[in-house]
Amino acid sequence: MEVMTIKEIAEYLRVSYATIYRLIRKGALPAFKIGGQWRIKKEELNKKIAETCIKTKTEITKSHITTEQKCEEKKEEEKVIEEKRQEEQKEEWIRG
Repeated sequence: MEVMTIKEIAEYLRVSYATIYRLIRKGALPAFKIGGQWRIKKEELNKKIAETCIKTKTEITKSHITTEQKCEEKKEEEKVIEEKRQEEQKEEWIRG
């Protein structure tokens, strides 16, 4: 079991010490204190990173689906408008 300091975690994730400290205070990282110093088990950190990646991927997928649905709705709306316009033109032509 490898235990990491805040400095080691910051270097590992390529973020600032302050960012790691803030995430620990918010409870976003699974940390514990030893002798007044924050520590995180590397295994728990990697698990948290994987969970975050999965959550982010799910959110991106949901966002993509929503965007796709909006595009489809817009295309359908434009199709209805075009059909209506063509029908009106046809009626005008018939009336002459």
